[in-house]
Amino acid sequence: MHPEEYDELMDLAEGAYGFTKQHFFNYYPLGSKRKNIIPGNYFVIKEDGKLVSCVGLVPLEAIVDGSRIKVGGIAGVATHPDYKGRGYMGKLLNYTTEEMKEREIPLSVLGGDTQRYRHFGWETSGRKVLFHLNRRSLKEVNIGKDFTWRSYNEKKDLERIIEIYEKEPLRIKHSREDFERMLERTQIQRSG
Repeated sequence: MHPEEYDELMDLAEGAYGFTKQHFFNYYPLGSKRKNIIPGNYFVIKEDGKLVSCVGLVPLEAIVDGSRIKVGGIAGVATHPDYKGRGYMGKLLNYTTEEMKEREIPLSVLGGDTQRYRHFGWETSGRKVLFHLNRRSLKEVNIGKDFTWRSYNEKKDLERIIEIYEKEPLRIKHSREDFERMLERTQIQRSG
């Protein structure tokens, strides 16, 4: 991918997943803002000058019980709906795994449809815990008086979030700036 293709890449991803404009920018600022996209790590297929399929390779470092391991985060796997079924995703995933070998990246992580990616060698492993809390969802589960709702406060909460995360025995290494970017999502309520 070339730097000037950033907008086209974002349009392709949003169109491929059926999301509205700016979806990735709002929900995943760490991985989708222009300044965070390294063009040489995104591999694309063009047809008639139009970007129609892409796969991103994001260099990461995993920490496993204190040991550091180079990891390739597979991101932005997308094909324009009008170009599906032509084998573009497979070609790009195979290219990406070869690129990982050249860069001596022994392990990769890829979220998504297990059935789709197992054919290319990815397996289900690890764990993921994701919480989406809002006042309505908490009311529906009748959580009781032991729970106090308050908004995210960057000054008070960022250090504690980092501290809790760094106690996980299996994690991706993130800088403080990474956490700040992840938590700048527009959907996170903040308090003063």
